[in-house]
Amino acid sequence: MPQRRDQGTEVVATEAEPRLAPVSVGQEALWFIDQVTPGTSQYLMTFPFRMTGELDVPALENALDRLVARHGALRTTFVERDDQVCQVVHDHVRVPLFVEDVAGGESGVRQRLLREADRGFDLTTGPLFRATLLRCGDREHVLVLATHHIIFDGGSLDIVVDELAEFYADELGAASSKGQAGQYARFAIDERAWLDGEESREELDFWRATLSGAPQLTLPTDRPRSSASSVTGDLAQFTVGEQEFEGVRSLLAQERLTPFMFAHALHHLAVAHLTGLRDIVVGSPVSNRPDGFRDAVGYFVNMMALRVDSSGERTFRDLLRQVRGALLDAYENQRYPYARLVSALATTERGLRPDLFDTVLLVEYEASGEDRWGGLGVTRLETDNSTTKFELGVSVIWGDRGFETDIAFRTALFDRATIASFAEHYRSLALRAIAEPDVELASLLSADAVPFDREEPVRRLVGAGASPASRRDAAVSGGSSSKSPAARRAPRNSREETFARLVAEVLGRESVGIDDDFFELGGHSLLIPRLVSRVRAVLGVDVAIRWVFESPTVAGLVDRLENPVPDSPTRSNGHASSVRTDSRIQVRRLVPASPPDEVVSGGSSSKLSAAGRAPRNSREEILAQLFAEVLDQELVGIDDDFFDLGGHSLLIPRLVSRVRAVLGVDVAIPWLLESPTVAGLVDRLGSPVPDALAPLLPLRAGGDLDPVFFLPPIGGLSWAYARFLPFIPKGRPVYGLQATRLISGADRPGTLRQVAETYLDLITGVSPGSPLSLVGWSLGGVVAQEIAVLAQESGRPVRDLVLLDAVPSVPRVIPADEAVSSEAMEAITDSIRGSVGSEADELTESLFGELLDTATHCFRLLAAHRSRPFDGHTVSFETDETGPLRSRIGITWTDLSSGGVDTHRLTCLHSEVMDMPIVRRTGPAVAGILARPR
Repeated sequence: MPQRRDQGTEVVATEAEPRLAPVSVGQEALWFIDQVTPGTSQYLMTFPFRMTGELDVPALENALDRLVARHGALRTTFVERDDQVCQVVHDHVRVPLFVEDVAGGESGVRQRLLREADRGFDLTTGPLFRATLLRCGDREHVLVLATHHIIFDGGSLDIVVDELAEFYADELGAASSKGQAGQYARFAIDERAWLDGEESREELDFWRATLSGAPQLTLPTDRPRSSASSVTGDLAQFTVGEQEFEGVRSLLAQERLTPFMFAHALHHLAVAHLTGLRDIVVGSPVSNRPDGFRDAVGYFVNMMALRVDSSGERTFRDLLRQVRGALLDAYENQRYPYARLVSALATTERGLRPDLFDTVLLVEYEASGEDRWGGLGVTRLETDNSTTKFELGVSVIWGDRGFETDIAFRTALFDRATIASFAEHYRSLALRAIAEPDVELASLLSADAVPFDREEPVRRLVGAGASPASRRDAAVSGGSSSKSPAARRAPRNSREETFARLVAEVLGRESVGIDDDFFELGGHSLLIPRLVSRVRAVLGVDVAIRWVFESPTVAGLVDRLENPVPDSPTRSNGHASSVRTDSRIQVRRLVPASPPDEVVSGGSSSKLSAAGRAPRNSREEILAQLFAEVLDQELVGIDDDFFDLGGHSLLIPRLVSRVRAVLGVDVAIPWLLESPTVAGLVDRLGSPVPDALAPLLPLRAGGDLDPVFFLPPIGGLSWAYARFLPFIPKGRPVYGLQATRLISGADRPGTLRQVAETYLDLITGVSPGSPLSLVGWSLGGVVAQEIAVLAQESGRPVRDLVLLDAVPSVPRVIPADEAVSSEAMEAITDSIRGSVGSEADELTESLFGELLDTATHCFRLLAAHRSRPFDGHTVSFETDETGPLRSRIGITWTDLSSGGVDTHRLTCLHSEVMDMPIVRRTGPAVAGILARPR
């Protein structure tokens, strides 16, 4: 055991850090986003580190205490005071080191990291920094640091890791001495003062001149943009290796370039070829740490909008020189806050232009691997990043022998095949430019040189009936325009008069009419919290931030206050436009907007459809608001489907909880699966609460077509299969079979064939003679295949048999008195968590015990089962992880399927097959299989 110094650390604030301070401009923007979407995980930062060797946990705890004591940002929360959001630096904050045992090897660690990535922060209560130690073995640990971006950035991570390592070594006896660190709260104060000075005005003038007349970059997408487009992302990658890298080193030396300048030139070429534009603005983060704050933790990072116009007759070498000059000028003006710049450039436009670019470039450098932990091996683990803040983001990891390029993209907009093709031509451009730096750009960008059809995504959109994607800053309008002075209506009562005065005050105007649009008068998102705060201070009432987006006039806001839950289907405000008068709702969002008549594929749209119905009474109004809140939608009609709007099983408990808190009634999970609309739930609220553990669970009961049946994994529950609902046509009922209360007690089935017979009886009860469509994951796949065999034996046709990483079963002997191995028990526990589709802490102890007993029994039944031949066609989705097991068994589904097998490879672990990122990929494939004619 390493020797540790026996000393405690008191966590106190230093004299250099203020207790209460204004927020920085960047923090203000993130605060606003959190107010609009409370608890969002989009700005959660998670950093896992593998620690190999003999770890002294108390020494690590003391090092963590010292780290928190040193940096006020890690002890910060946020509060509204005197019409302003402020940061509060607490004197004493304890950030405990939570220690957890994690079983299941890499799979167990990955599952735990996925759950950590969904744990948000409350900015008002804190702490906004947490540390968890996952104990995988005596000499194997994973340290997980998590924080919110509002107090942290990439540069802060380097500081935290360095100091944590130094403090840990010091706790073990090494000498350590550190001066006082800079404090982020002081930076925020200095930034506010700087913004009032001449230097900031000069920088703003620079950016205005630089970006003036820049064309709006519109990337060609496979699907139309919509205001409800998901931020779910995926990655494509390519590498430039050592052989080509020698030419890169030579160019850097000849042209006095940094790696970022070179990477920016390549990125410019790739985007130019993709879009056909040569005048391009690209976003890029910059550290933005003034002297005195180099060792401080906080949200310093700033975004720069880098514009390069390569029009004309130029070579790649010319482009490198042009990029170098443009970047050097930008670096001289990097201090001006990006959020303030967006606000300044939006003053002449209608509403807020969300971003100045659609594509972002980041260059990182490979870690040196230096040993700083006193003999303890520490390496950072890669995390699955399933969201992306921008439509297309490129990260270049620069090393001594080459560089790797990761292309993150939004799956709601791009197909993987499109981005894979883009990555291929990106690499081709790079290799030719490196080999021939004096090549003409026109030649380099020609279609013959790099074959990539940038018009194909646009053709797909037009072919689907949608117009090409519009400018990102297009306003979604219901047809109303700002009133002329002659038509302006004055306040009609004291409340409207006070409101109008406050709106004018916030907007810096002498007066406003009650029908004047907040955004058309120059309002934007950074001003909304100020207006909300002023209304609260003067009138003593709360205005929801969303109301300003939905009803951006004095008349509309006053009406929202006086009629919070109307019984009528519309919310009228006199001569002003009603909030829900027709399908073209006036909506302004922080994310890209779409034209009001744009066709949105997949059903994900925040606008009511032309046939959509508005709430007819107060209960429907409240439920519609709760749907919108949970789904992050602006408006939800009473017939809009929860799952078509992006809902999934992990959101169901949140909606149930919100309905219980607001309406005081219980909504059963099966109700939402069977009747996933506001109207459907209202009809069910007077019904007895059904059993979510029923052996036959209706995931979607309605429909005129043949149903689909999902068979449970060894965990026993089918809740997680609800994730497939958005991909299965509405006309097909969907049921999940469940092992609960079916495979328990003294009379439970003694063989897996008996389990299949029991399930087939339940299926026949709701679907007596239609052809069967069966889907099953893991054990559920084995049972589904046995049901298919039994059905054929009884003369019933089987239409579809889809197996999700199921392995054929052959008998093996497990003595009745022999305990199930620890490895098998870990797999069973993982399966229970996976079949729930949520965190294990949602299960009661008694239910978990029941499921564990049932799963253990099924495990023994599986060991004694032999999969039989099936006279039909099978579709099998298979992971590489189960490959060795398939080889050991010596029999495949091909051997057991006379009609052949279609095999699809899954690039994930067996335990991840039901994770939402994987289902988003397999769901369309399964839907295609179920839709094939037979």
